Amino acid sequence: MKVGIMVESNQEFNKIAPINFIAEVLCNVDSYNDLHFSQKRHLKEYGYTEETVEQVMELRDCDKDEARRFIALGMFLGCTFGDLDESFEADANWPNQYSAFGTDYLVGTDDELTDAARNYIFDEGCYDDLWRQAVQAQQTELGLEDWLNDVLDNDGWCNILNHYDGKYEEYTVGKDIICVSRT
Repeated sequence: MKVGIMVESNQEFNKIAPINFIAEVLCNVDSYNDLHFSQKRHLKEYGYTEETVEQVMELRDCDKDEARRFIALGMFLGCTFGDLDESFEADANWPNQYSAFGTDYLVGTDDELTDAARNYIFDEGCYDDLWRQAVQAQQTELGLEDWLNDVLDNDGWCNILNHYDGKYEEYTVGKDIICVSRT
């Protein structure tokens, strides 16, 4: 099978290069294990094409959304296709949560992750006590729904869903910008 993504063979470069530097030079590889999300160009300068998304869909037998998320997580982690393919798992309970190498990640578009945060704070009721405390301390006069919307608008999805460090990275994959964050 011939697919296109550059194979990076310089192991020392892989160890010291920042993970936000990524790939692209179309070349021929004989095995999907040789596909590498390497450090040749900064992501914001390039991003992966729809052709690459189609290739990952074929290799992983998955839909376009999962292929984009897979590619973005691979760029975030700076790993080979084969390594990520062996470890990549979707969480059945959270549509935008994936695990790789024993760590959980949120992966999706900004809109998808904002919707997930909205569902989390509205449906799970996890912020209700904080609202009650804010009302009791006279720090807000807003009703619960307005206060939750205010929290989401001001804090953003990542501060609500990312319990690790509140940070995320954006990657251009095909036509979409995909966000990746630890949980």
